[in-house]
Amino acid sequence: KEARPAELAAAALALFVERGFAATRLDDVAARAGVSKGTLYLYFDSKEALFRAVIEESVLPLIDECEARLDDCDVNAECANTEGGFACACLPGYRGDGRWCEDVDECEEGTHTCDPNAICVNEEGAFGCECAPGYTGDGRACSDIDECSAGSHDCAPGATCTNTPGAFTCTCPEGYEGDGRLCLDVDECETGAHDCHANAICTNTEGGYECTCAPGFAGDG
Repeated sequence: KEARPAELAAAALALFVERGFAATRLDDVAARAGVSKGTLYLYFDSKEALFRAVIEESVLPLIDECEARLDDCDVNAECANTEGGFACACLPGYRGDGRWCEDVDECEEGTHTCDPNAICVNEEGAFGCECAPGYTGDGRACSDIDECSAGSHDCAPGATCTNTPGAFTCTCPEGYEGDGRLCLDVDECETGAHDCHANAICTNTEGGYECTCAPGFAGDG
């Protein structure tokens, strides 16, 4: 009878359990397996080699390397026990072979799910989304803030606030000049931007001017 190494290891295991390692002879193992001692030596040249085979065939398959923490999976990988071994798979947000995992930068690679009007912030194994200034929401859905209606603008008193996507603009009223956030009265009399008659006196007022006919003249100025 030709016995495979697994069958010889099984016979040795039974004898090791019954008699102990020291008391078990190779002749006994060959007899238990139903082969000659010469056949056994074709596979194992010593009792120690046979013992190692017993461990590999009968003991190691029973060990859950993941539970016993005997695996070499990366700290950012998941260990899955398999028949006689284990498998490593990188966690979501990481890439690699499981024994080596690196963070995936979803922001740089464009694989994030942030709103177009949000800022993507890479995190270890993940990413975060923050609505851009001028928008509100959870980062994955952002809507425009109407600063004009909300009164959160900084336009000058009397200036016109106009809402724009993610921002607003300020326009000084007629008779004033500036960037809308700071508006200064225009002296039309001094700049000559008035339409008073040549025989009238121009008097500057806040945001405008008045025309008064000069002495000796009548009219609306």
